[in-house]
Amino acid sequence: MKTLAEVESQVLEFSLEDQLQLLALLADNIRSKTAAKSPKRTFRRKLGGYEGKIWMAPDFDETPDCFAEYV
Repeated sequence: MKTLAEVESQVLEFSLEDQLQLLALLADNIRSKTAAKSPKRTFRRKLGGYEGKIWMAPDFDETPDCFAEYV
């Protein structure tokens, strides 16, 4: 495995045109990987879908008698 300094020295030996092509290739590669990770479309839920379908007992917050000794 090459060190960063070795890779950098090899890249500096390239012509300016080759360096620009390498830079464009790397940029496209990074762009495609980040685009693949980001979602294409976001989904927003509609609020209030269960309105009127769920109810809660009026004594919901009260401790049942069978659990009174544990509280």
